[in-house]
Amino acid sequence: MIMSKNTIKNLDFQYILNMIEPYSPYGIKKKKKIRTFLPGEEELLQEELNKVEFFLRHKKRDEMKNVLVHFKEIGESIEKAKKGYVLLTVELFEIKYFLIQVNKLIETIKADLEPEKIKFNLEDIQLKRLPELEKSLDPKEDKLNTFYIYDEYSKKLINLRNRKRKLKREMKEEKEVIKDHIKKEYDINLNLKDEVVVSKAEKDLIEKIETGDYLTFSSENYLNHIYALRKTEKILQLENKYDELKTLEDKEEKRIRKNLSKLVSESYDSFKWNIDTIGNIDLVLAKSEEAKQTESTKPVVVKDNYLKIKNGRHLKTEKFLNERGNEYTPITIDLAPGTTCITGANMGGKTVTLKMVGQVMAALSYGLYVPCEKLEAGLRNFIYISTGDEQSVERGLSTFGAEISSLTEVLEKDEGKGLILIDELAGGTNPKEGYAITKTIIEYLNEKDSISIITTHFDKAAEGENILKLQVSGLSHIDENQLKDELKLNPKKGQEIIAKYMDYTLKKVEGDEVPKDAIRIAQLMGLQESIINKAKEIIDESN
Repeated sequence: MIMSKNTIKNLDFQYILNMIEPYSPYGIKKKKKIRTFLPGEEELLQEELNKVEFFLRHKKRDEMKNVLVHFKEIGESIEKAKKGYVLLTVELFEIKYFLIQVNKLIETIKADLEPEKIKFNLEDIQLKRLPELEKSLDPKEDKLNTFYIYDEYSKKLINLRNRKRKLKREMKEEKEVIKDHIKKEYDINLNLKDEVVVSKAEKDLIEKIETGDYLTFSSENYLNHIYALRKTEKILQLENKYDELKTLEDKEEKRIRKNLSKLVSESYDSFKWNIDTIGNIDLVLAKSEEAKQTESTKPVVVKDNYLKIKNGRHLKTEKFLNERGNEYTPITIDLAPGTTCITGANMGGKTVTLKMVGQVMAALSYGLYVPCEKLEAGLRNFIYISTGDEQSVERGLSTFGAEISSLTEVLEKDEGKGLILIDELAGGTNPKEGYAITKTIIEYLNEKDSISIITTHFDKAAEGENILKLQVSGLSHIDENQLKDELKLNPKKGQEIIAKYMDYTLKKVEGDEVPKDAIRIAQLMGLQESIINKAKEIIDESN
C-alpha cells in the first residue's frame, strides 16, 4: 500500500474507490486486493491502462456487464472436487451454468476484438473453454441453463426410472379403485393429500367411516376429524418396491455425480485460470466505468520524477459544488522534486488543491484513468497528506503533536520518490515556533527526491533557492466596487458571494510578494476600517 488509511480518508480517495463497482463475485474479490503500481513498474501500469482503454471503447460493454452479473461463486465446489468429494446436483448445475457464462463472455469480448490494435498481453483476458466437460454436463446438448442427472448418463438409470414410473402408475390405479369405493359408499372426495375432513357434527358419517375398510383416522381439531386413505396390502408392497428402486436410483446417481466430480477435478487448473481471469476482466471493466462516469482521461506514464497536471479536479468537491449550482475551478500545476509552497487566503482553495494533486496521483498509482484534462507523471513510492486534523486522543496528542508525529514517520521512511502534501504546517502552535519549524521542514524536503507541496501563511518560510512559490490568484482580478455592491444587497451571504468571485487558479510568485487577500476579504466582509488600517500598517512595518 502506498497510502495509509488516514491518507486515503483525507484525500477523499475512498470516494473514487467506491465508484469502482465490479459485477461478479470474482471482480469484487479482486477489488479487495486491488494493487498499486510503484516506480519501476511503468510498463505494467501502461498495460493496465491499455486494458482500461480497451474496455472503455468496447462496443459490447453493456452485454459484457450482463454476462458478468450472472456469474456465481463456484470456488468452494471446485476445491471440493479437487479434494475428491462428490459434488451435489446443485453444485454441478452451478458449474454447468458457469461454463455457459464463460462461453458467452468469450463471444462478447471477441465481438469487438482487433488483435492488431491490442496494446497489452491478450492472454490476460483469454478464457479457457472446457468442451469435454461441457458435453459431460450436457449429454442431451440442449444448451439449457438447467441440470439434473439425465437418463442419458446410464442404461441402468433408465431401467430403474422406468420401473419406478411403472410402480407409480400401479399405485395410482390401486388408489383410484379405493377412491371410487369411498365416493360410492360415503359420497365424499379425497383431497390431493389423499385425506378427507369430516365435521364432528356428522356423527353418522364418522361412525360409518370408522367401521369401514377404506379410511383411517389421522388427526383432529376442535371442529373436525381428518381421515386418510387406508393403504391396502398391495399398495404397501408397491411402495416397498418403489423405495427399493429409489435407493438403487440414488446410488446410481451418486456414482454418476462421482464421475462428473472427477471430471471437474481434472479441469481444476482451467477453472482457477478462468476464475482469476474473470476477476481481472471485471475489475478492469469497472475501472473503465468509473473513468466514464467521472470523465477521466488516460494518463501519460513516465519514468522521470515529475508530475504535470492540466485542469485537475477533486471529484468529491466538484460533486458537492455542482449539486449546489456552483462551478469547480480545475487547477493546473507542474511539480518537480523538492518543495513547492502555496500561499493565499483561507478561502482560496489551497486544501482542495492539495487533495486534488493527491487524488490524481493516487488514481494513477491504482491503474485508473485520472480526473484531469491531462496528466504526465512518474510513479510514487508513497503518498502522504497532512491536513492538520490528525488529533489522537488515544495517544494523548494535540493537533500539532499528532501532525508532527505523523510527519516524522514519513520523513523517517525516506523511500525516495514520494508525494508529500502538508496543509498549514505548524498552524496549531505559536507563530514564531511555527515559522521556524515550517521553514526548516521546507528546506529539508527541498533536498529530497520526493515531490512536496506545503500550504502556509508563513510567507517568508517559502524563501530559498529552488523553492517553487505559488499563490492562489484569489480576488486580484475582480471589480471591487461591483463586489461591494453585491455584498450590500446580500449581507448574510457574504462568504458565498466572495467564493463565487474567487479565482482558485495558481500563479507563480517572485521575490517577497505577500498575498493581501486576507485583508481584502476581512474588509469586504465589513470588519471595522480602523482594524483594517492598523493591520495594513503592521504588514508594512514587518516588510
